[in-house]
Amino acid sequence: MSTTMALPALDNTMGALLIGTIIAASIWGSSVLHTYEYYSDYPNDHIGMKCVVAIVSLLDTSHQIFITHALYIYLIKGFANPLILTKLLWTFLIQLVITACQGLVCQGFFTWRVYVVSQRNRFLAPFIASLVIGNFVVTLYYYARCQSLTSTTQLGELKNIAKLLVFGYSADILITGSLIYMLLRSKTQNAQYVPSSVNHDAIQMNDVRRTNHIINRLVLYSLNTGFLNSIFAILCFVTATVWSDNLIFVGLYAVLCRMYSVSVLATLNSRKRFRSLSGVHRLTSESFSAGTRLQVARPGDMAIQVDYQPHITDDASSEIKQNNKSTHSLELHTLPRVKADDCSV
Repeated sequence: MSTTMALPALDNTMGALLIGTIIAASIWGSSVLHTYEYYSDYPNDHIGMKCVVAIVSLLDTSHQIFITHALYIYLIKGFANPLILTKLLWTFLIQLVITACQGLVCQGFFTWRVYVVSQRNRFLAPFIASLVIGNFVVTLYYYARCQSLTSTTQLGELKNIAKLLVFGYSADILITGSLIYMLLRSKTQNAQYVPSSVNHDAIQMNDVRRTNHIINRLVLYSLNTGFLNSIFAILCFVTATVWSDNLIFVGLYAVLCRMYSVSVLATLNSRKRFRSLSGVHRLTSESFSAGTRLQVARPGDMAIQVDYQPHITDDASSEIKQNNKSTHSLELHTLPRVKADDCSV
């Protein structure tokens, strides 16, 4: 009398893993290109920032190697042995640890951005950091529990642990929302500096519009990168809790690892683009118009400073002569400021 073991459906197990691996591989190619672009365009960045990029790239490449190896074992070497589809390979499970580390580094990077842009708020950034660390710990615990399982069909037993992955997407949503809110608030404060004097309006309105245009682009960029991360994190959470007995969430989880890395690398490489928008092609530019100067202070920090020095005619009022130079400075810390003494990123 022979006994047979029920095999899982292929479409929502190996099919989902295959699709996720293909998408992850294509995004990995973009990640490699971003890494090359970073080291080519920003050779003067702080060593701490370069180490972050190296770690992100190493984790991304390692993840792609392991998930591809697992897929090869499942579909090629195990082609004549369907029972292998139910086994939990170590290269299959290790992606949980790699993605957890990738999330810790990348979410930590954006948390530091929130800390800088919020003028070192002592409550918001630490709260987000606690969510990031919580998500890291939960993922490692999930991985440890998987070591006691013998089949992919048993993953449903960890459904309650998977619910704690709410920490991850909550952190992504808070990071995105916080950055957008504070950038928009900077835009509102910037508009309040527009003077009422007609002698100043022509020059100052032009510079304020330029600054607001840069802020609008920063908001849109933060929304695009953070929104995608949040969407994939939510999808991973939903599929891991609702369909925990298949591998749909694993395919999405493979893509999430790439989204984290690309968002960090694209953010770092965007500095050159934003400098060109503001008319700055060097880290510190000289005056390029009548009394207007946009300055980028450091490689890791975009600080936009607009100095208004309008020309005053001979028949201008004495009040305007006494205020012939008004300065408005607005700092947009789109990237964390690097300090040599604390090696912060």
